[in-house]
Amino acid sequence: MKRLKVSTTEKSDLLSLRPPQHGIIRGALFLVVLVSVFACTALYALAGFDEGVAAMKADNFKLAYEEFLKAAEQGHTEAQFNLGAMYHNGEGVTQDYAVAAKWLRQAAEQGSAEAQTILGSMYHDGRGVLRNDEEAAR
Repeated sequence: MKRLKVSTTEKSDLLSLRPPQHGIIRGALFLVVLVSVFACTALYALAGFDEGVAAMKADNFKLAYEEFLKAAEQGHTEAQFNLGAMYHNGEGVTQDYAVAAKWLRQAAEQGSAEAQTILGSMYHDGRGVLRNDEEAAR
């Protein structure tokens, strides 16, 4: 059986039970912090979205708008879609196709098929955006 050679530094690390200095622990801690921050942000956005849905069901468009706006600004796709739909339809806000396009574009870029469909029709008709058949098809 062959003996492994262990350097003085490695012996010292083994004897004092210090973790290896390879940055693994630092990387793991960074990942834990990053996931925690993301989870807190997602929960905050989700809370605003859920309250917005409840407000819409109660026909409280002003509160729905405020809650969807909070969640949408945090990147919540469905909240962005709902704001776009509110502006598109003039529900609880003054109808504004340009603002609708802004929120629908953000939701569409995150994969919302509903937002992509409405935004496509807006490009086809030139509502709130310049008429553009290529963008409409995309």
